[in-house]
Amino acid sequence: MRTSCLRGPGPRAPRSLRRVHGEASPRRAPTGAAGAQADSAMSAHQRRISARQHPAPTWGTPPPPSSPGSGGRVAGANVRPPRNPRQPGGPCMHSVRPALRAHPVLVLLTLATAACNGDKPGTDSGSIGDAGDTGCGCPEPITFYADLDADGYGDPNNAVEACTAPTGYVGNAADCDDADGHVHPDADEACNGIDDDCDAEIDEDPADGSTWYADADGDGYGDPDAPVVSCDEPSDAVSNDADCNDSDDAVYPGAPELCDGIQNDCDAGWTSDAGTATWFGSDGTVTDLSATFAAGADGAPATWSSADSGLLRVCEGTWYVNLELTGDDVEVEGIDDPVLDGGTAGRVLRLDAASTASIHDIAFQRGDSAWRGGCIHASGGVLAVERVTMAACTATAAGGGLSVQDLAEFSVTDSIFTGNQSADDGGAIGIDSVDAVSMSATIFEDNSGEGYGGALWAQDVVSLSADGLTVTENTSDSAGGAFALEGVGATISGSSFTGNVGRGGGAIWINDGTALTVTGSTFEGNSGTTGGALHCSASATNSLVVTDTTLVANDASDQGGAIYANYGSSSACGSVSVSDSVIEENHATNYGGGVSDFATSSVYERVEVLDNSTSRGIGGMYLRGTDKTISDSRVSGNSSGEVAAIYLDQDDTTLTLENTEVSYNTGGSYYGTVHITRGTVLCVGDTSVDTYGIWGNTAPYGNGVYVAEPGTFIATDCDMGDGVAVDDNAGPDIYMMHNGSTWSFGQDATFTCDGATGVCS
Repeated sequence: MRTSCLRGPGPRAPRSLRRVHGEASPRRAPTGAAGAQADSAMSAHQRRISARQHPAPTWGTPPPPSSPGSGGRVAGANVRPPRNPRQPGGPCMHSVRPALRAHPVLVLLTLATAACNGDKPGTDSGSIGDAGDTGCGCPEPITFYADLDADGYGDPNNAVEACTAPTGYVGNAADCDDADGHVHPDADEACNGIDDDCDAEIDEDPADGSTWYADADGDGYGDPDAPVVSCDEPSDAVSNDADCNDSDDAVYPGAPELCDGIQNDCDAGWTSDAGTATWFGSDGTVTDLSATFAAGADGAPATWSSADSGLLRVCEGTWYVNLELTGDDVEVEGIDDPVLDGGTAGRVLRLDAASTASIHDIAFQRGDSAWRGGCIHASGGVLAVERVTMAACTATAAGGGLSVQDLAEFSVTDSIFTGNQSADDGGAIGIDSVDAVSMSATIFEDNSGEGYGGALWAQDVVSLSADGLTVTENTSDSAGGAFALEGVGATISGSSFTGNVGRGGGAIWINDGTALTVTGSTFEGNSGTTGGALHCSASATNSLVVTDTTLVANDASDQGGAIYANYGSSSACGSVSVSDSVIEENHATNYGGGVSDFATSSVYERVEVLDNSTSRGIGGMYLRGTDKTISDSRVSGNSSGEVAAIYLDQDDTTLTLENTEVSYNTGGSYYGTVHITRGTVLCVGDTSVDTYGIWGNTAPYGNGVYVAEPGTFIATDCDMGDGVAVDDNAGPDIYMMHNGSTWSFGQDATFTCDGATGVCS
């Protein structure tokens, strides 16, 4: 289809003009003579009307934007006048003369567009933009934007469409001020209050601005790695770049060095916080206590107190202080092994009414209190002590080192208590009325108390658990060389008690309804008047359970070289249970080189009672009470100046030796290996085992058993020795005190000896 070169990007020509150029019909417009007839057919009246509506333009002067006849497309363009239509080579003039006479402006604009479309003069190949167009056709027009300030960036509000850029136009619309050549997207921002680089921001990162540095922590010192360029000082920046940590407002040049493990003053020569102490309040306040603490001296400690919650952090050094912290939530922390020294002139630390308190990684020494807790006293809430050393602290009441009272929870972990003294109970620690106590991996050494518990005294504790303790050479002038427990539910495991000294219970004394369980532990070299290692006092509600434990080389100056279960006029220790344990090489001056047990009921199961001794009395076990059982055990090698192995002395007592070996014990002058003054002994063996019985012993008046009146001995399959399967006793197996008769039996013997009649049958 042939299209006239008059078609441009503007509005379509009037219908009369379109008919002239063939737009109203797919048929070609008439040319030649036919065109002349059409041309002459236009009345003079129509030409006059068209001339009035479309006055001729003034060439060389662009019409204003959106002027009538521009169609909004050629505003501001310099449109060259068309060539003389009669001049040879004029563009398609043979087809536009009639239209030019009728609509001169519209035709001229259309001709200008056709010219920019790239058609060769005098040719018309068809539709505008066709690939083969060699006449007045043009590809799709391009939008160009006025660049009045000649800065290379166009005004988005001043545009034309053309095939090539008209003079003063560019192909982008990026300018935000086309009246100022200094304003465009590639311009440098300057401090002038305008948007120089067209990014909708004013004076940002200006080329002539000042450099500031972010001060995120508000300490007045800027971060050298966070520069900010601006015309005015930002609210969160400063002019210097001297900060070395912009996330901590306590770190800046010249800041006081705090005990916080970091370099506060930005001094490159900093190596540690030695000699500093700091209070970090929970409300964010930070108080440098270095000078305050440093003012203390031996005998004249510095004093400081706080009723607020917070953290007291103390760094390397020895500080002479008396401190009081009564906030709800308090922590005391040491850095690099500092020491708080009471200077023997007052308690080091008092914690009162704290709902939660913790102390860790710090040492306390030489505190002195006229009441409880020479170094620390705490009451109320919860206290946790971890990696603390407490030494040479003294108090007149409970807890030479540490006293806790009326707490819900108290714990000690990985700590050391040494050389502390109390004029009353608990040389190292005094515990009174605490719901739950836990201790682990802690050392108690060389502490002393004039009352109960050379190392620890605890009263009215619902639950006490201790694991991995090392308790060595503590002393008490009263009961419990190491621990004294009154009204406590206690479990001690995996611990060692060595060389402790107390009047009752060289290592541990229990009383007043205490239930003590000891498992997996060792008691060695402890000494006491009664109970070289363990003492259960005469309270029916006391109970002692020992399992998987070794008690060796303990000593009692009276009775119970290893274990003593006491009795009184109205009551005795409630119960004793020992299992899977060894009681060996213990000594007592009088009764029970291994055990002196007067508890109401006792059970020894899979226990070895070996090589214990007394100067006189009973070498192995002195037993009284209602019900005693020794099963699957061995009582061997014990010795005494009197009874060698076992002494039973109570009318209503029954001792059962079940599958148990009593062998190679040696007695002195006082009758028998097993001595029955009153009560009944049952020896129950097993025919398939040759060692369950009483054999191989040496003692006057009944190498095996001495039966006094009204005692009774009953044997069932009891091995008494035959010199073949096992060694025989050194003399007669049985001696009957009633009539002096003696009796001998062999292996798997079954018989009854009645002390009242002096007869075995």
